[in-house]
Amino acid sequence: MQATPIGAGGELGPYTGGGDLLDAVLNDLVAATSGEALLGVLVGGMIILAFYVGGDRDLATPTVLTILLGGVLIPMLPASYQQTSISLIVLGIAAGIMAIARRYILRLGV
Repeated sequence: MQATPIGAGGELGPYTGGGDLLDAVLNDLVAATSGEALLGVLVGGMIILAFYVGGDRDLATPTVLTILLGGVLIPMLPASYQQTSISLIVLGIAAGIMAIARRYILRLGV
């Protein structure tokens, strides 16, 4: 009996159109959100919100994690979905700008 390597078409082939499982899942999510960039914004927004609430309302932690996660996802995602990770990086940079502005520029009453 010969074992079939993971991702070599095995039992998931008919369900994924011959591709891999990540492509099949991402195709449905991207279709549901009308594009890769919007999916990236939604995922990045959830990450920033979760770490913002969990980090005592400080934007430093979600900013760093979102930028690092976006940078790690660029080589991991298929080529057609790399726009999602670029959206995460842009959201992280925007959160960083907001953190700097809140800390040094928008200090009202001081």
